[in-house]
Amino acid sequence: MEMWYWRVIIYYWQKEKKTNNQPKPAMAQLPAESITTTGIPATSTVKNKNQFLVPFVLIICLFFLWGMVHNLDSILIPHLKKACELNNRQSTLIDTAVYLAYFLMAIPAGIILKKWGYKIGIIGG
Repeated sequence: MEMWYWRVIIYYWQKEKKTNNQPKPAMAQLPAESITTTGIPATSTVKNKNQFLVPFVLIICLFFLWGMVHNLDSILIPHLKKACELNNRQSTLIDTAVYLAYFLMAIPAGIILKKWGYKIGIIGG
């Protein structure tokens, strides 16, 4: 091995050796009666436990509705084909456009999530 690698190892070993000789500070402890059996401090309220329940249910409903509408595509395409007098190629492009939208919007959606967060992304989306 190269010499610099061993120098780095020896440096950190000596640094660790120096810090191990120092006494460690005592950890802050809560009184035993303030800890419940679940490990959550007894001062926490029920509101903290259920604060994410409503957003979680709304997201579940959003994905359910999204899936339901997406499954209606295959049912509605033959009717759209008759109503608009589309040939097979044109009706296939309708279904392709739905999947192409997932591909094309993935990067802008990722930028929005990274810049503003999930909450604003879902509200705007």
